[in-house]
Amino acid sequence: MFEEFFGTFEGPAATALRAVGHGTWPLQPVDREALAAWVALQYLRGEEIRHGQTALDAFHIRILVGTSGKESLRRLIETREGVRLSEEQLDWEWTDLTKPGGPTLEPDPGDHMDFLLRTLPGLTAHLMSWHWTLLKFEDVALGTSDHPVSLVAGDDHPAGMGLGIMTAALFYIPLTQSLGMTIQPRDRFPAALGFVPDQKHVADPEHAKSFNQQTAWSARHYVYCHPDADPFAAPVVLPSPRRHGWTDAGADRMIREEGLFGRLSDEQLAAMPKVLSEDDGPEREGMSLGDLTWPIPRRLGSRPETVVPAAGDENLPGG
Repeated sequence: MFEEFFGTFEGPAATALRAVGHGTWPLQPVDREALAAWVALQYLRGEEIRHGQTALDAFHIRILVGTSGKESLRRLIETREGVRLSEEQLDWEWTDLTKPGGPTLEPDPGDHMDFLLRTLPGLTAHLMSWHWTLLKFEDVALGTSDHPVSLVAGDDHPAGMGLGIMTAALFYIPLTQSLGMTIQPRDRFPAALGFVPDQKHVADPEHAKSFNQQTAWSARHYVYCHPDADPFAAPVVLPSPRRHGWTDAGADRMIREEGLFGRLSDEQLAAMPKVLSEDDGPEREGMSLGDLTWPIPRRLGSRPETVVPAAGDENLPGG
């Protein structure tokens, strides 16, 4: 169903791409909008977006469990499942949920498509309003990849900040072997220049190498090129296999078996807002461990099956 939906964007984009190939630039508004929607779609439908959503879900679970502490995790599991956990089982659950990156979750295509549908119109509008430059490459061929839209950071990009739609300085999009396009926010231009119309330039070989390098870095599984060309030869560096994940190294200091607030006195805890409280009352602020869905949906892996019934415990279901 979604592939058919994507086809409604790809057809008009093909018409726009043919116009570019025949020398039309700047594009007419209808073709410019069609190409903007296609670029937005290519970015949003990518595997990296889907895995990024999954990694962010796992990151939130890691923080929620890691700041609540090991004994809070025990109470949650025993209450929800009506079992008594052995130390071995609790250790497995704690280790798996608080490891770097959080628990391993299966990506949810439904969530991905929901995000795409909600984001596509806004991203298309942003791209329409930004500045476009068409680059013609005469001496070096361009390649493409399974993620043909590359986001490029500017020289002023803060260290440690993620790179996304609204923080990138440039979008690189290879169109043909000899044509590439860049899109950039208009606020990247000095205000004194006023409105700068779409432009067309002949690119030098160094720019082609930069273009192909960005394309290679953006790839997830495959890069593509014409059999008579070799755009990804040295000095272009193909990336090594990498793990999808949320950069959460700074969260390590928040993961404590005793809980983030385990060393505070009762008086100090009482003075704090109930952000991590397990109280389910309507006055609670924020999210607590008690809000975590258990068992965790789409979680991969299972703990050792040595469950001891919680007989005689009135606090547990069936006890």
